[in-house]
Order: sequence, then C-alpha cells, then structure tokens
Amino acid sequence: MTSLVVGHSRDPASQEALRVARDLACRLGARLHVVHGINLGDYPIDPDAADWEAQAERTLAQQQRQVQTVLATFRQGWTYNASHGDPVRLISAAAEANDALMIIVGTRGAGLGPTIERFLDGSVSHGLIRRQHRPVVVVRAPRTCLPNAGNTGGASRTTRLL
Repeated sequence: MTSLVVGHSRDPASQEALRVARDLACRLGARLHVVHGINLGDYPIDPDAADWEAQAERTLAQQQRQVQTVLATFRQGWTYNASHGDPVRLISAAAEANDALMIIVGTRGAGLGPTIERFLDGSVSHGLIRRQHRPVVVVRAPRTCLPNAGNTGGASRTTRLL
C-alpha cells in the first residue's frame, strides 16, 4: 500500500500540512504516518515548576488529540509517533521504513520571527529537501481573508495560496 509521511508540530502550518496530507492520502488511497519530533517547545517555559513533566505530558497528549480529530474519519489507516530527536532524522526514518511516496511538512513562513526560529532550530523542510530522494511537499499556514480597501460593499477578498 502507498504511504505518506507527515511531520507534525503545534505550528499552524503543521496543522494545515496534516489536512493537506489527509486529502492527498484520500485521493491516492494511501496510509498516513504522522511523526512528531518532541523538542523544548513541547515543554513549559519554567523548568522549576512542580508539575513541569505533567504539563509537558498534557501538551503532547493535546497534540495527539488534534491529530486524532483531523484523522477521525480517515479510513485508509494511520499511525502517530512522537519521539525525542531531530525531526529531520525522525521523519526521514519513517519515510524509509514505510517506503513513503512523499513527505508533507509545514513551513514557519517568512518574517523576522520565523527567520530567528529557523536560525536557532534549523529548518525541517530545508533539512528534508537536502536529505531526501523522495518529494517533499512544503505547506504554509492558510492566510486569513483581508478586507478589500477599494470595496465599500463590505466584501472581502481571499489571498490566493500558492
């Protein structure tokens, strides 16, 4: 059976990547393998908090529930794996183990904040593109509708996604 691997995190682009992966898998009749690389972003900011581990467990459980919600009606079968480690290596390993047709991941986008995050954490999408022989589909978070300044009728225009 055809398999797709999707990288997942709490980032909005990652949520959109999961939806895109679900749609592609439905169209292709493929299984989905969702991979999350657990990192410090999954843990609370204050390491001295008495319930630090419990907070992290709740965050990871919430993330898994988000995946379950998106895939609740998905019938081709799917797996979820959350592990400590470099997301590029974890996603690549899942793609190899499942002979994935392609990998789907979100991108943090442009701007100062995402640029600093990429500098500090590295870019998962860039790392996968450099490392993988299979296609990597990079999905950005959906843009919201912006009001049309020239339209007095209250209509809005939708920014086209590329």
